[in-house]
Amino acid sequence: MNTFGTMSRLGVIERGEGAVRVLQAAAELNHAGDGVPITTVLFHAGRDPRPWYGREADEVRSLGDAVLDDDVVAQLQRAAIDTLWLGDLPGGAARRADLVA
Repeated sequence: MNTFGTMSRLGVIERGEGAVRVLQAAAELNHAGDGVPITTVLFHAGRDPRPWYGREADEVRSLGDAVLDDDVVAQLQRAAIDTLWLGDLPGGAARRADLVA
């Protein structure tokens, strides 16, 4: 786990334009070269292995049938992310306060 104030693996639970904006912002930070490179990991609910809004992501992972919040949390842990952008996905996972704790 990183110390407070640094991030190296950014998980993104978002779709569409929101995902694109977050991923582009991380790419711009990486391009500036002022800090630790940020690896982006997009989590999405669709079956497409690489949705159009994941084109800027370093890694793309489908949540597949992870409809239970515990399944989503387990996938986030397996990806070893240290920071999470919690946007909006169907099913309510993004509204769970314990995902941001």
